[in-house]
Amino acid sequence: MKYREIPRAGAKLSVLGMGCMRLPLLKAPDGSVDNNLVDQEATSLLVQKAIDAGVNYFYTAYPYHGGNSEVALGKALKPMKRDSFYLTTKLPMWLVKSPDDAERFLTEQLERLQMDYVDFYFFHGLLERFAVTHKLKNFTGPVLLCLVSKHLGGIHFVVHVVSFLALPPYSLRSGPLN
Repeated sequence: MKYREIPRAGAKLSVLGMGCMRLPLLKAPDGSVDNNLVDQEATSLLVQKAIDAGVNYFYTAYPYHGGNSEVALGKALKPMKRDSFYLTTKLPMWLVKSPDDAERFLTEQLERLQMDYVDFYFFHGLLERFAVTHKLKNFTGPVLLCLVSKHLGGIHFVVHVVSFLALPPYSLRSGPLN
């Protein structure tokens, strides 16, 4: 496996990461496929195979599999030494109405993941609720401030996910990572 270093973050991530938007599913009692019924055994096996292949970066998001992606990934990673992998989840910005909502979502996500912290926290869907200028100027700052002040140990890096804006990742400990 090849790895890329993020020097200011002190991180060395595998060039391939395992995204958890499409995990193995169980069939519902009626035989249909239910996107929320994650097959934990198959997911844990996939995660272990990824680790065995050198993958050390895993990411999920609040809405994936109705929230069960975070739960399944957390269970699969739980037996691993925490400093052996990097974990990302995403704040669902379209559901965030105030900085307090951001705190509530992060707390819930850490509980689902059964982790004390995530290495990277993406702002997911920034463009879906407000125009970019409004969201970044009037909303993202207070959300960051709330997250920094109440969960400094819970997030190592906040990343803005906006495809056409060049916003650098931001370390809660050392500032911009550009």
